Amino acid sequence: MLSRVFTLAIAVGKADSNPCVRVKKFKLDNERYRYLVPEEEAALMDKLVDKRAHLHPMVIVALGLGLRKREQLNLRRDQVDFFRNVVIASKTKGKRNREIPLDVLDERVKPILIRLCGKKRADEFVFVNPDTEKPYTDIKRSFATACDKAKVRDLEWHDLRATFCTRLGLAGYDAFTIKAIMGHRDMKTTERYIRANRLTKEVGFVQGVHKLATNEIRPPTAAAVNA
Repeated sequence: MLSRVFTLAIAVGKADSNPCVRVKKFKLDNERYRYLVPEEEAALMDKLVDKRAHLHPMVIVALGLGLRKREQLNLRRDQVDFFRNVVIASKTKGKRNREIPLDVLDERVKPILIRLCGKKRADEFVFVNPDTEKPYTDIKRSFATACDKAKVRDLEWHDLRATFCTRLGLAGYDAFTIKAIMGHRDMKTTERYIRANRLTKEVGFVQGVHKLATNEIRPPTAAAVNA
């Protein structure tokens, strides 16, 4: 903005030079960061019925494992290891396999995968369209419709992965563990979520202090503590 002011000043003869050209510009972080809050999740899950019922287990798995959309749609039976309790994400964006514990965040994931895998052969897909008996090619339209009916705004499927990452941080997992589970190629990507989690916790703390100051939350009395 300041540089623009000097440029205009030079144009009208009010300045001879623009000192801002010698100042290194900051690189802005314009990466999208959107995650699902619990209230939104509840509203969304309520709409995953009837024609969109196939999305119900898919959303739970996405929130519980943080797979990329293509990883999840291409997930095969032999990538789900119930003996070792992990899902193996292969041929990932970083071109490296990674393992994600089935119960890392959500205990609903394992029973769902047990049901979906059933007696499937090792090379069969986990998520199959019953109408075509083939894996889903995309779920963008049905997911967008569900979000619209649930009044969950500006949510994309990839944001479920961001939600998983955010919840890992809030659950206390360290940055190196999160990076390994997510399959991030560098720590910078992981750090974006860590910073956001820290801010979320700080905002929650401030809100708690505000409620305490306004008597919305009352501290225990000495009698209650010593009871």
